[in-house]
Amino acid sequence: EKPRKLEYFAATGLRAALATELTKDDGRVGGEVSFAGRVVPRAQWCIASFPGIHSYVWQKLTKNERISSNCVFFPIGDKQNYGKHFDLDDKKLQALLAVLYPEGSAGAKQRIERLTQAVKAKLPCYCMTLYPDILSKQRRKPEWGCQWFECWRVGLHEALDDGQRAIVVYQDVYDPRSTFDLLGNSQRGEVEYAAKVLKNRGGEIQYASVNELRPLL
Repeated sequence: EKPRKLEYFAATGLRAALATELTKDDGRVGGEVSFAGRVVPRAQWCIASFPGIHSYVWQKLTKNERISSNCVFFPIGDKQNYGKHFDLDDKKLQALLAVLYPEGSAGAKQRIERLTQAVKAKLPCYCMTLYPDILSKQRRKPEWGCQWFECWRVGLHEALDDGQRAIVVYQDVYDPRSTFDLLGNSQRGEVEYAAKVLKNRGGEIQYASVNELRPLL
C-alpha cells in the first residue's frame, strides 16, 4: 500500500486527497481528544491556535509527537480539567491586563469587576476576558471552564522562549486576518493574547489554513 504521506506530496491527486481528508472531519469540536499541549524543544514553529471543528486533523495533530503545539482541549469526559476555572488574584490579573491592554487597563479592570459580581464569584478568572458576552447574557460562567487557558498560556510562553514561531491555523473558508469575528470565542481569545505577546516581543503571528497544515501531519 502506498504510504499516506507520499500521496500528500504527489503533485497529481493532491486536491482529491485533501478533499477526502476533509470529509472525515466529524464536526465534533476537538474530536473529544483530551490534549494539554506538547511543546517540542528546538522546534522551528508551534501551532498556537487550531479550529477544533476539524476534529480528524486535530486527532492527527495530537498524535504526531514531532509537532509542537501549545493548543489545549479538555472534553466533557476529562473530569480533572473540564469545567474548572483558573482564579486570578490581583497580581495575576494585573499581569494579564498589562498584556491585553498595554495602553491602559483601568476601564477593562472595571468591566472585569462588574462581570465578577454578575456571576457572584469571589475572584475573577480568564472567563472575564474570554467570554464577556456569555457572562453578561447568562449571568454564569461557561460550563467548560477556563483552566485550559492557563495551560495554553504557559505553553505559548514556553514555545516563544524556545524561539519557536507561533502559527494560527484557521478554517479554509475564511482568513481571520480579515474576518476576525468569525473565530470562535476561545480561539479569538488565543489569537488576541498571542498577538499582543508577540507584538511586545517584536514579532507577529503567522497564519496557515487547515489545508496547508494537513501535509505536515
